[in-house]
Amino acid sequence: MLMVGDDFDGDVIAPSRAGLNALWLNRDTQEHRAGTGYDTIFSLSELPARLFG
Repeated sequence: MLMVGDDFDGDVIAPSRAGLNALWLNRDTQEHRAGTGYDTIFSLSELPARLFG
């Protein structure tokens, strides 16, 4: 399971603490955040590459 969301705290940090992988969809800035169980994408067009390698 992979959580994708634009609210970093609610959609990324909380699920990653629960053991789920998460992607932060950051459409507003070029800030990149990554850590154990989460990373950043800037557009939904990046999602297929993350899912299917």
